[in-house]
Amino acid sequence: MKKAISTLVATVLLILIVIALIAIIWGAVLPMITRSTEIGQACSDARISINTISGYSCYSENAKTTMVMIDRASEKELAGLQISLREGGKRTAYIIRKDSSLVFLVEFEEGSGNIIREYISDAQYPVSPATPAVWSIGRLGNSLVFDGTTFVSAQLDSSKEITIETWVKPE
Repeated sequence: MKKAISTLVATVLLILIVIALIAIIWGAVLPMITRSTEIGQACSDARISINTISGYSCYSENAKTTMVMIDRASEKELAGLQISLREGGKRTAYIIRKDSSLVFLVEFEEGSGNIIREYISDAQYPVSPATPAVWSIGRLGNSLVFDGTTFVSAQLDSSKEITIETWVKPE
């Protein structure tokens, strides 16, 4: 005599499977849908487009930088910009904030050579001494290795208060 699952047991198992699936959907899928809806509502007035016609959107092999020209049609003031770059399955977010008090910004992203770029004025400054600068992989991109003799000199308006922010990895 073959034993089979009774109809009652099969019905109970089916109900438990359905409850488990509902719990998975409720706990995992619905928060993703809610978040997407919130982001969609927050971004509803963006009205932006990437301008690929003017030639400003491109990849610079020398600088290892992607440059993007964004056209924006909104009348609202822009306080910042967050860009997400997906490359090889990895997503990296870059946040740019509008700050009119920012007067000097050096990121040490060059990765090679003896010249660094200052982003506010687009000035270039030499790394001293003139021997080849030592570059390394930093916390977020490249970094310049300061070995006790390496320095970068720039003249700022000393009549204003300044704040200096840096990431340092001591060895």
